[in-house]
Amino acid sequence: MNKFNITKMIHSVVENQGKKVPITNVLKDAFMGVGALFGGIYGFSNSLHHENGLFWRPSLGMATGGLLGYTIGLFPFHTMGLAIAGDLSYTCYTYYTKKIKPVDS
Repeated sequence: MNKFNITKMIHSVVENQGKKVPITNVLKDAFMGVGALFGGIYGFSNSLHHENGLFWRPSLGMATGGLLGYTIGLFPFHTMGLAIAGDLSYTCYTYYTKKIKPVDS
């Protein structure tokens, strides 16, 4: 009987992506470190601002930033496509929702 194993599935996704796009083997670890660093900095700054959570806010920020950086490093082309789509949708949103008044001469 086969049991569903989430760790095995995640490792197979990482291995397949590493075989398809070899640069992801380098990017995923580097982006994870940078994401964890910035997440920890943001969490620490947030804990000083709210004057609570000096331990859990930086820890959660490091974990979240590391996971986000790992995912971005593992799927760089998908991330670039999402960034371009987000920028395009925001540009269209601001263009069509902001009422631009004509300049009186």
